[in-house]
Amino acid sequence: MAKITFTPGSIYLLREKDYLTGEISRYVKIGLVRDDKDTETRILEHQTGNPREIFDHQSLRAPFVEHLETQLHYRFSDKWITGEWFDLNEEEIENVITEARIIISEQEAITETLERSYELAKVIATKGEREPTNEETSIWNRLIEKKLEIDTLKVKQELIIDRIKKAMGNAGGIKGIVKVLLKKGGLYFNEVSFKEKHPDLYEKYLTKKSESISGSFTLKNKISLKND
Repeated sequence: MAKITFTPGSIYLLREKDYLTGEISRYVKIGLVRDDKDTETRILEHQTGNPREIFDHQSLRAPFVEHLETQLHYRFSDKWITGEWFDLNEEEIENVITEARIIISEQEAITETLERSYELAKVIATKGEREPTNEETSIWNRLIEKKLEIDTLKVKQELIIDRIKKAMGNAGGIKGIVKVLLKKGGLYFNEVSFKEKHPDLYEKYLTKKSESISGSFTLKNKISLKND
């Protein structure tokens, strides 16, 4: 389970207005600014070289703004154009704002609990396992059910993606649906191989540092999708 980053800030919806006609385009940028920067500064950055006026349609404060941006990008990915720009009509823009407010309220509701859970992850356990309470068992059962739902949706998603790939064949994409993007592989340092070939150099320049204690939890008795 990925940890939510405690980064407060604002999510913004930027829009474009034609200077000559006054027409507002359907393109909407869903982005974020952390607390060390404001939306107006980001607008000025995007305005440079743009022949249309960029304005802030809506900005909303969020305790975990990076998490909020990721959720909105995923939920409206079918409207994605490029970068952080989406093709949205007026109704869809309001849907984005509504979704954002719901997510923000959920974040605010769990902030204290989440902070506490992250602190507890650093505490060394001094006792063995104990028996669960009825409430804990109920929560666990709900979690297992949701985990199975997520696994099922992931499999369905992979099957749909596979069908799209087969339908695409050797084409470079399907207009309005999918596009093939080729990326050049990057360079990386193979530490394991270097250690095997040059053990003396490895030990000479190895930097050792102490790590803080961190913890995680693993669900027991999970329902296997293939067996369900």
